[in-house]
Amino acid sequence: MFFLRTLEPGQATGKTAEIFKAFEQVGIPEPLKLLSASPGLLERQFGMIEYFRGHPNLSPQLLASIRYVVSKKTGHVACFEFNGKLLCKMGAKEEELAELADQARSHMLDQAEQALLTFVIKTVDAPKSVTSSDIETLRGLGFADSDILDATVHGANMKAATDVYLAFTRD
Repeated sequence: MFFLRTLEPGQATGKTAEIFKAFEQVGIPEPLKLLSASPGLLERQFGMIEYFRGHPNLSPQLLASIRYVVSKKTGHVACFEFNGKLLCKMGAKEEELAELADQARSHMLDQAEQALLTFVIKTVDAPKSVTSSDIETLRGLGFADSDILDATVHGANMKAATDVYLAFTRD
């Protein structure tokens, strides 16, 4: 239950209805339903989702893994479950999800993506622990600075989304 007035798909009109329709096949994530209380913010968040959906260098598996691990760490149950379902649709098995949740390790990621996932989790856990060596390692694995920043922002946004969601949601 949300403390704020939100919209269900059948109630939405205009841009909110269009955004909700984009999620028909996977289900509308609960945080997006919450953002329907602010259509302008919902639209901007959807723009961010679209940006990452079409990212040329960060795979859907990596991005879902980032969201899955960060939501587990921060206690965002709705996102944890949603991204777990997405990862299963991408081919992850239950035991792989358990390893990802507990150790931030995924068999779906190649060595470079695994290194970037590990880095993003480091930034979420202890941002001041990042060193120039960390960045050089990721560059050596083929990531541009924009990829490193994008992945880090993706993790940080998940952390912030948890705080907002937990503030306005009760079971």
